Amino acid sequence: MGNGQSVMYIKYSEQEFLTYIQENEMSEYRMRDHKQYQNFKKEIETFHPCILEFTMNQESGNVYFEYANLYLEHPDLKFKITRQHKKYSIFCESIQGFKNISYHHINDCAKELTEPQHIGVLTAKKISNWIKYYEALYERVSVKSKEHDEVKQKFIQSIEGLPAIWNSDRDGGSLISQGIELKFKLYPGHVSMDIGIHYAVGNTVANFISLAQNKY
Repeated sequence: MGNGQSVMYIKYSEQEFLTYIQENEMSEYRMRDHKQYQNFKKEIETFHPCILEFTMNQESGNVYFEYANLYLEHPDLKFKITRQHKKYSIFCESIQGFKNISYHHINDCAKELTEPQHIGVLTAKKISNWIKYYEALYERVSVKSKEHDEVKQKFIQSIEGLPAIWNSDRDGGSLISQGIELKFKLYPGHVSMDIGIHYAVGNTVANFISLAQNKY
């Protein structure tokens, strides 16, 4: 932002957004957007309960409507449903919540499952098929996430008590001893390590002898 003001996005429930409309003036096209969201919700809830969520832009003490999403009701996971070119798509946003999982790991887990057919004509059965598919995928990704966390914790335990220098993101760092440096980087599922001569050690015969005899 040119004026240096920070922008924060907040979520409104449908009831909170209705209150917002009552208290604020909305442009004609924004009101038309809201009507379309409501109509979409009515269409979907014929087959499955759903919830409208409105994303608001809060800036300089004022709140503005940005966009809305429709979510299928579920006790544990967050399923977004969209419609484009008369086709419907369902996506489980909860799967993106794992911090130590990459897109490729999710893809690998998905290969173990059969993805349901894409939805042209909407039915309760088709929605249910996608929910079950993502429930199974979430479970597999959750298991892989735990495995990745174990790899990370095992490495951290292995350097416990050593003078590790971590970077600001805590996703890597180095160990330096006797002129030798171990650089490490934590990735989802593995740790990359590289051993070399620390840059402060000059390229001299004397230093070579000292390092070779572990006397540096």
